[in-house]
Amino acid sequence: MIRAVIYARYSSNLQREESIDAQLRACRAHCKEHGYTVINEYIDKAISGKFTINRFAYNRMKEDAKKHLFDVAVFHKIDRNARNEYDYYETKKELEALGIRQEYSGQNIDTTTPEGQFLENSIVGISAFYSRNLAKETKKGMNENAYKAQFNGGVPPFGYSITQDKHYIINEMEAPAIRLIFSMFNSNHSYGTIISALNDRKFLTRRGKEFGKNSLYEIITNPKYMGTYTFNSVPKNINKKRNSHIKEKPEDYIEIKNAIPAIISEMEFMKAQDKLSKRVKVSRIENDSDYILSGYLRCGICGCAITGHTLTKKGKKYQYYSCSGKERGHKCSSHYLPKKKLEKAVFDYLSHDIFTTGTNSGLIKRFMFLQEHVPKANSEIIKTAKREEKLLKGRLNNLYVALENGQMDEFDMEHIRTVKDKILSVQKRILEEEQKEKASPITEEAVLERINNFINTVKIKKDPQSMRAFLETTVRQMTVYPKEIALSLRVSVVSEMVPGTGLEPVRRFLPEGF
Repeated sequence: MIRAVIYARYSSNLQREESIDAQLRACRAHCKEHGYTVINEYIDKAISGKFTINRFAYNRMKEDAKKHLFDVAVFHKIDRNARNEYDYYETKKELEALGIRQEYSGQNIDTTTPEGQFLENSIVGISAFYSRNLAKETKKGMNENAYKAQFNGGVPPFGYSITQDKHYIINEMEAPAIRLIFSMFNSNHSYGTIISALNDRKFLTRRGKEFGKNSLYEIITNPKYMGTYTFNSVPKNINKKRNSHIKEKPEDYIEIKNAIPAIISEMEFMKAQDKLSKRVKVSRIENDSDYILSGYLRCGICGCAITGHTLTKKGKKYQYYSCSGKERGHKCSSHYLPKKKLEKAVFDYLSHDIFTTGTNSGLIKRFMFLQEHVPKANSEIIKTAKREEKLLKGRLNNLYVALENGQMDEFDMEHIRTVKDKILSVQKRILEEEQKEKASPITEEAVLERINNFINTVKIKKDPQSMRAFLETTVRQMTVYPKEIALSLRVSVVSEMVPGTGLEPVRRFLPEGF
């Protein structure tokens, strides 16, 4: 018995070159004619054939091929397989190495002969040319729309609606929010104050969510609000991918002043840009070694994470922790917490009241016990995570392709950022599992040395890396309330660290000076 699988695909709901039903019917007939037993069918709906990395069903077929689940893969035509020469021959090479043939129900190609191979190469080249030329022609048409100041797809900017002939008109239900944002920003109101004002007036974004800092920034920097139409504003890097970090405008950038109805005046817009360039920059420091408590702090009032920030004003740098919900404009009465003061309070409490002498021997035993029972690297977790990473990268690539073809606008960048965050999370999970394989065993002498050096490190050296390592071993979470901090220790070590007090891991203390 020859086991066969069928793969079918169409590009979009608007441009269906071959319906899925027609492809499947033709491929099933081909298998019946050749006496093949169809054991599976893989279908990708509304997905471009330009790349294979973003096709879930296609990649599942390739994974099943590695398990030797079938002998032949049947497509309707070559362009249903791939529209990219590299992807086509890469897949063909992989399948042939596994002893699997590729056949086409709608194209009689004998790839065992020179003539058949020439025909195959020609069709693959034509399919790739068609895909690239279609993108080029689509881009050309979109540029022509742009020169007419017409809407080019995606989600219209908040404050505008689109007419049937693709022209911008002011949305009078949303425009007041735009005017309020620029008015308050130019009057030196903070993002949080502006967001609160928008929420009080029940304004929501196009996605039905409350406004955030990113939404405000995108509005404040969008020249469309002063009547200037722009297109192709995001530059591309050397790989032709869009990169908003490049400051220079791309060669095909289109800008037409007074082309669409203005919601605010040019003077208001330019004033906002000037204030934006001079405004005090507040940025979260991503380096956890700078903010030792980062990742452990929660707000006791609203439950959001408390994160580290730096404030540069008149050349002087201020560092502090604050509630991330409050930073995003949510209503929270929490206070800003000076970095050095909070970190000193936490480590003073740990070193003076919890990490006391006399617990060393028990703590060493606990360390050694935990080391013996530490989970080993799980190869299946790594494989699953890597598959997830590959699919997420494919999805991100698909989003970039949509951006490149002008099918998205600046408001869809939030989706791209979400996918990027997921990729980073998966990569972190992979790294954690892989590090388990490399982890060296810790001796009792090494544990004792760490214990003896800890208080000295906290009080004198103040080494961030060692302090962070200690937190990872002993602390699960710290919840900051207006007048106290609830410190939650890890249950696995609390009994050794606080003898005679039971296994309840939460300790509350009042930081001096708060």
